[in-house]
Amino acid sequence: MAIAVVCMAPKKPARASELIGDNAAFVAKLAGGLYATMYCGDLYEMDRIGFVRWADGHGVDVEFYLPKFAAGASAYIGWHYDRKDLDPRVTRLIRKVFGGLDDMKKGGGSDEACRSVVRSSIEQHFIKKRGVAL
Repeated sequence: MAIAVVCMAPKKPARASELIGDNAAFVAKLAGGLYATMYCGDLYEMDRIGFVRWADGHGVDVEFYLPKFAAGASAYIGWHYDRKDLDPRVTRLIRKVFGGLDDMKKGGGSDEACRSVVRSSIEQHFIKKRGVAL
């Protein structure tokens, strides 16, 4: 008679494969703003006060997501980053936003992509004209 012994390893909690809701919107809007500041001329800069207010108003934990965004964006762009701050869900969303804007650039020219992302990023207070105070 054979006795089978099965060892059960404790299961880790499942991690979501994608960000959802306002957390995803925050990261996507940050990515769009960063894209605008990098590829749409040097007229714009990130509006830290504006995007923090947006996040606070939507219940997004800025202190949690901002370091993850910075690390994910840096990794995507090829800059230095700290691996402990990476969150694959954030990095994938950044890649998706940048890819979509790059596709728009290829299809309709950089003016169309920049007009779209600059307008929405300014309206939502994720970027502002360089040197403009609130």
